[in-house]
Amino acid sequence: MARDLSLEPAFPTSDIQGDILAGLLKRHEHLVFFRIADPAKFRAFLKTLDLTSMQECLDKRAAIKARKDKGDETVLPTPGLNVAFTFKGLTALNVPGIDHAPGMDAFRARSHVEGSGARHPRARRLHPHGREPRRGRGCHLPAPGAACREWLGQGV
Repeated sequence: MARDLSLEPAFPTSDIQGDILAGLLKRHEHLVFFRIADPAKFRAFLKTLDLTSMQECLDKRAAIKARKDKGDETVLPTPGLNVAFTFKGLTALNVPGIDHAPGMDAFRARSHVEGSGARHPRARRLHPHGREPRRGRGCHLPAPGAACREWLGQGV
């Protein structure tokens, strides 16, 4: 007997990050890493992010296909933003039940290099305004605000 897919619950494509299943469309990407010093501040920071949903990714893919079908090979801008956490990050945010969640032992084991101080050879420390800080000179903006000082020192 065939399964009636119309009886299945709708997939919440607007509540799933774009890179989870559909994948963000990208020619290049920037990765930004945080060390969570103050969980409350970091949670507030996360709420300010406009994350790209799976539905947005699907819509962008459809728009690109429609353009290509018309013979338009112009690159369509597809900026996107998603967030991922390490085991150490989830622990710092005090996520309830993390120790007993399925798969956490393997997740914790993959996180063994965290905190080692090791950096990828091409890693750059980026300023929140998109600029690289000058070594030993602190924030190089004309009038560094609290966010800059926090980023350079205490972390978010």
